[in-house]
Amino acid sequence: MESRHARLNIPVEHDETDYLDFDAATIGKTTDTNADAYFIDAKSRSFGIFDGVGSIKNSAEAARIAASTAEDYLSSESFRQPYDLGKHAVKSALMAAHESILEQGLNGETTAVVAKFYETPSGQPYIAIAHAGDSRAYRLSGAYLDQKTLDHGANYAPSDSAGAMLAQEILANVVQYNGLSDRMMYLYKHRNVVTQVLGRRDHPPRPRVSTHDVQPGQKWLLTTDGVHDNLTTEEIEYVVLAGEAVGGLVRAAYERSLDTEHFRSKRDDITAVLASLK
Repeated sequence: MESRHARLNIPVEHDETDYLDFDAATIGKTTDTNADAYFIDAKSRSFGIFDGVGSIKNSAEAARIAASTAEDYLSSESFRQPYDLGKHAVKSALMAAHESILEQGLNGETTAVVAKFYETPSGQPYIAIAHAGDSRAYRLSGAYLDQKTLDHGANYAPSDSAGAMLAQEILANVVQYNGLSDRMMYLYKHRNVVTQVLGRRDHPPRPRVSTHDVQPGQKWLLTTDGVHDNLTTEEIEYVVLAGEAVGGLVRAAYERSLDTEHFRSKRDDITAVLASLK
């Protein structure tokens, strides 16, 4: 992927322990606004990413409140938990973040993904993930990037999660309308319609929660839609495998967002967080 723009320096925040490394980077769609937020906490093995809903007033502040609340919640939780308690903890972190937004009376909304690395009582390491909206989590194992979250989209039938995930994976690599069915074209054009967010007073979120066993050497990536709307999954995989990590990923997505001639180009705030297991 070659840039037609001057190379942009993207600051990267880093945190690490003997168990893992965290790296995070973000950039706003303008120099003075950014409605995305994130946290990384290597000591508690937890991280999260949040995308304030752009059309809703106070959503940037809602994203920041959600990030702070979820980080505080997960930092107090032991990382030695059976699978069911790990799932409960990450879901509870999102619900606590939702309640914090409401308590501030902001009328702001945000998408969210939070995750934490755990070990079962028998010593099996795993990650628990909870999400609401269209921010995403991926696993990079070897040379393969695998999406692990299904967007809460208005056009994905909840009764057919396997079919919805397949459709989402196809659309994640689309670079033109040619060859798409009318149904898939409709889904692509409405891919940013979300049905679950934090901070909506009349519609409490119903986060999706999952656990996955992990191994040393794996990488786990969280992105806001500013990344995965502008870049295909194959492009995200390429950048991360090339060793440019989150700084290069955010830069590539930002440069794509400026390329108004490209099919996937979309101006947006752009954030990525990467966890690398040692």
